[in-house]
Amino acid sequence: MSISAAGAAVSGLLSIAATKIIAVLMGPAALALLATLQQVRQTALTAASGNGQTALVQGVSSLQGVARREYVRTVSVIFVGATAVTVMIPAAVIGRWAGLGIENAALVRWLTISIALSSAFVFLNSLLTALDGSRAAILQVAGPGAMALLAWPATHGLPFPALLAISAAVTVGGAGFALGKYRGILRQWFRGAGRWWSSSAARQFVSISGSMLVTGLIGSLALLTVRGNVLRGQGLAVTGQFLFIFLLR
Repeated sequence: MSISAAGAAVSGLLSIAATKIIAVLMGPAALALLATLQQVRQTALTAASGNGQTALVQGVSSLQGVARREYVRTVSVIFVGATAVTVMIPAAVIGRWAGLGIENAALVRWLTISIALSSAFVFLNSLLTALDGSRAAILQVAGPGAMALLAWPATHGLPFPALLAISAAVTVGGAGFALGKYRGILRQWFRGAGRWWSSSAARQFVSISGSMLVTGLIGSLALLTVRGNVLRGQGLAVTGQFLFIFLLR
């Protein structure tokens, strides 16, 4: 618990540091744009992962043998399918909904890379949590740490979608490295006896993740809608000024 709490605290501080660097050096409009792109990514990630991190951890922890192997494989198929459907949503539609307009549709389109990588991280980190909670807790700092390190390059021309994609790639790499200790177990889960799709495993996953997916999507979409209305009415600069004042507090 101490490791998890420390990881969360450091993660929060690094996120604040990255955001403040962007805010101070690039101004309110850039801050609002980055915050909106992050909210779009988070909303899409909720859908792409089925908000199923808890469901995957519980299933892996409670099941044994073939049942666990089929559960892990079935959930991996669900993650891949949900991620594929999510990233195929037209960027122009998302951009208008988020209040970014047609001129920023290209930025939203490039978010598909970070969405796919973030979905992969959720899956890998869930396996890691079930196998070694301490390593998973430490891994919390990987993404925010990369954001903090890349905030300065972002102020000198690194596009925000690239910033988010690189930070997501760092988390995937960190999770893969941490799981290397358990490669033997993972090999059994993905190569041992059992099917790649189990209806009972899918039902078990949805029974846990279903309500979390609905509530998570409602919350994320509501926030995205409200922010989009503010952006359409006030613009990036005014929205960013509010966020900037909030950060300085």
